Amino acid sequence: MSVQNTVFLMENQIMHYSWGSRDFIARLCGEKVPSELPQAELWLGAHTKAPSMIIEGQNEMPLDQYITHDPRNILGNGTATEYGELPFLFKVLSAAQPLSVQVHPNKEQARAGFKVEEEKLLPLDAAIRNYKDKNHKPEMLLALTPFEALSGIRPFAEIVELITLLRLDDKIEEFKELITDISETKLRIFFKWILGLKRRTRDKVRGNIIRAAMLRRGCDHPSALAIEWICRLDHYYPEDIGIFAPLVMNTIRLQPGEAIFMDAGILHAYLQGSGLEIMANSDNVLRCALTGKHIDVPELMKIASFMPVYPHYIRPEMHGMEEVFITPAPEFLLSRFNLSSSIRFNQLDSAQIILVTEGSLIITPEVGAALALEQGQSAFISKTAVSCQITGKANFYRVS
Repeated sequence: MSVQNTVFLMENQIMHYSWGSRDFIARLCGEKVPSELPQAELWLGAHTKAPSMIIEGQNEMPLDQYITHDPRNILGNGTATEYGELPFLFKVLSAAQPLSVQVHPNKEQARAGFKVEEEKLLPLDAAIRNYKDKNHKPEMLLALTPFEALSGIRPFAEIVELITLLRLDDKIEEFKELITDISETKLRIFFKWILGLKRRTRDKVRGNIIRAAMLRRGCDHPSALAIEWICRLDHYYPEDIGIFAPLVMNTIRLQPGEAIFMDAGILHAYLQGSGLEIMANSDNVLRCALTGKHIDVPELMKIASFMPVYPHYIRPEMHGMEEVFITPAPEFLLSRFNLSSSIRFNQLDSAQIILVTEGSLIITPEVGAALALEQGQSAFISKTAVSCQITGKANFYRVS
């Protein structure tokens, strides 16, 4: 790569997970719709599992390798000192069906888990591996379409009300025990019990939950969305006990432009919709249900919190033309722009990634050659660009 260039076109990898849609990412990137394979995630970043390629004429290089050549100048001295790598991973996510019930570790848990699996000599790409790196994975999801998800444990009073509404406490003794003087400890015991059920008992409990939900489906009640998702999860995962999750987890519905943050320890599951996902540079996931991937209930139980938590919505702040989504995570900052003419980014203090979701623009750095981007294209901007002018008519997002 030329040492004079500072802005690079990116070529990004698509993850063809089974839950992915066949239209959103393909349409964004101007490809054939429907796509031949499900397209679940488009990764923009330098994670070693699927680094973006940066393009310069006929030359290309993995972004993680490019950064290692001169991390202090490319990333910025502060970022290189603090993290030693591009600290965030940016994704376009499109779910046609629900993802797993999952949780992410904090940094201490990630380091410990990674060490244990390294000592077991598990390959990084092993199907049974939980910890792919030593990092935590706080993340934010910004909806681009209507988006539904499970996020965190419901208030205990809501769990009691929902179980009582479905009369599950009349049918299953463990449900009755749970809602009698419910607590974090009792919910943790219940969670472990229901996930560990043997086939015959699991099918009986599952059948009771589905029948109760079907009887109340479409009711005019604050928990109607939870009941609806129990029924829909039964369609997508016809033998999975994880259909109980909406009983104890907050069921949320985001409209386009709304965002939610998931910190370490927060149980969650994305259910349906498309959006932008920004996270620390990690692929550490512990799963317990609603998936064909590796499940590790004991490890998840060490990580997950069972205390009620209100979903952590992120309200954007307007800074001139820039709509900024600020989270507790220091690794990333996401901004949205509706560009009608031009904007200037002065005194870049770190590397940036830009993704165009509509229209077209031209990035003109203070140092290096200009780059034109169309819808679905992205660029990596090194700190060595110093500053840059962006002109055009476009909706675009910036991560720094």
